[in-house]
Amino acid sequence: MTDGRRDDCSALPLIDRQGEAQSMAKLYFHVEIDVKPGMRDAFVARLHTHATTVRQEAGCERLEVLVDTVNDDRVCKVFVWEIWTSQPAWDAHMSNAASAAWRPVAQEYVIGESITVMGAA
Repeated sequence: MTDGRRDDCSALPLIDRQGEAQSMAKLYFHVEIDVKPGMRDAFVARLHTHATTVRQEAGCERLEVLVDTVNDDRVCKVFVWEIWTSQPAWDAHMSNAASAAWRPVAQEYVIGESITVMGAA
C-alpha cells in the first residue's frame, strides 16, 4: 500500500559518493503509515505480531513500531523504524513468505504510506 511516493523500496540501491551501488551498506527506514480512521489500535496489534517475526529475520538489526503519544486514534498515523544490515538482507525480507502474508493485512488497514530510505553520511 502506498500513496505513490515510493512504490517499492527493494528496487532502490544506495549509491556511494563515487556513484557505485553499496549493496552491503546498512539501510535505515522511516515508514509513516496512514491508517484508516478508527483502526489504529487494531492495526498496531497486527503490526506488533508481524514485527516479532521480522525481528527474527537475518539482517534485521532493529524494528520499532511507534505511535504519536500526543494525538489519539483520530490521527491514524503509525511509524516504523527499521535498520537492516544490507540491501540483500532487505531484498530477502521483501520477497519472503512473511512479507507476502503481511500485504493483504496492510491492505485491510492502510490508506497509504511514506517511506524514507537512509544510509550513513
